[in-house]
Amino acid sequence: MATASTANAATFTLSGINYDVALSAAAGALVNVTLTISGGVAVSGSPAANAQIAQTIIGSAAAPTIIIGQNDQATGLLTIRESAAGTLPDISTSANDKIVVCLTSGETFSRAPWFVVTAGDLKLNVGGLAATQAKATLGSGNTCAFVQVYTASTVASTIEVRAGVDAANTAPKPSGPTAGATVNVGIGLTPGPTTAQVSISATGAAGTAQGAPVVVAMRALAGTPIVAAVSQPFVAPGGLNQPAGDITITEGAALNFVTGETITLTLVNQTLSINADTFFANTSGVGMPVVTTNNGASGLVASLTAMTANTITVTINNGAVGALGVITISGIKYNVNVGTSNGPVFVMVAKATGGGAAFSAVVSNAMIGAPTAVAIAADSALGATKVGPFSTTTKVAKLGQYVTFRFRGGSAMAGKTVEVWVATKAADGSWGAFVLKTKRIADASGAAYWWTRSSSASWISVRVKLPAAGSYADSWSASRQARWR
Repeated sequence: MATASTANAATFTLSGINYDVALSAAAGALVNVTLTISGGVAVSGSPAANAQIAQTIIGSAAAPTIIIGQNDQATGLLTIRESAAGTLPDISTSANDKIVVCLTSGETFSRAPWFVVTAGDLKLNVGGLAATQAKATLGSGNTCAFVQVYTASTVASTIEVRAGVDAANTAPKPSGPTAGATVNVGIGLTPGPTTAQVSISATGAAGTAQGAPVVVAMRALAGTPIVAAVSQPFVAPGGLNQPAGDITITEGAALNFVTGETITLTLVNQTLSINADTFFANTSGVGMPVVTTNNGASGLVASLTAMTANTITVTINNGAVGALGVITISGIKYNVNVGTSNGPVFVMVAKATGGGAAFSAVVSNAMIGAPTAVAIAADSALGATKVGPFSTTTKVAKLGQYVTFRFRGGSAMAGKTVEVWVATKAADGSWGAFVLKTKRIADASGAAYWWTRSSSASWISVRVKLPAAGSYADSWSASRQARWR
């Protein structure tokens, strides 16, 4: 210390601490830091843990608002990503062969979530057979959900933890930021973050932690403001002035917003501390975010009154007097440091000062990284059929006979709408351009079918497009041909 404190108790912060971690380090172990002060001065709270060793990367795509006292509410999509192949052990190599997700903030699962392998070759155990998706088993008073690993990965794998697609829980929901497990929120809980801890164990109860608890939702009282991100575009590490999704704040009841109140939007990471890798761009002058309201219906007036690289402050200039007020913050842009890990950008929205309803919610309005394409297999069969036999060869049909084209994109395509594009061969043997013909909805297994026929001699080529959404880029299948003669 250059100068000792002379008045109030002083505080100083050590930041930018980086660690080198040996490959032999045990996953889940805490990294403890011991602080000593010369002269024999006692230090309270030392040693303190400021990191945890993990070989899996846990993340949540969103933290939607859930209401205290209500059941079966969606949380953010939880993702478990191996940093190296074979990180999660299987039934042949370890007793700790179960992947366990436990709610650690008082909620319970309303029904068993699904674990879905979306990348890599890890397989889950379903009735003694290897599978890419499995409905979890609930335990520990419905606070934990677990599946067993049938075969460890040889390619680092990614697992998404999703809710069921319907009340009967017959299949997993399609992937999406708020497709996470559904939870019941007891009336006695208080507003704050809903957290989930991922671990591996032999019993299906909480075991060896894989990373720190992750925020998957924010609890709020009914009637308090509702916060939402309109979209979640990708922003790249090393990029500047990258557009993010708009954020809306909607009154849950009259007088949630009152004149003179301030609301802050603060960048956070999943442990709810300042994220030093992503920053608001355009903190002054041209290109700053824009605050608008539904003034015509509500009379609400709000404005952006302060902004730093980490925080946006919105002031209520006039409270709503008609319809419930809605505030929209648009034009948000991010600067992202080089080397920043892929994952969601989280923003905590909360009342800061003044009257009005107290609230706090976390949303994600951008994803760091780059979208990936979905691998879509394509084949065809003679006749209007969903059972085939299907193959990739060109189908030669009689005039008036149907040909079915099948496209399979797995869980990433399940329940999604795909576009069917068709090209036609001309008499001179040249192919025309692909033209959007129709659209189809993929079934729960991720398969879409389109059959067609021709009453005249013709030759067509067919492929499908799955439009970009969530963490996926525009994805095309290979083309398959058919001819009638």
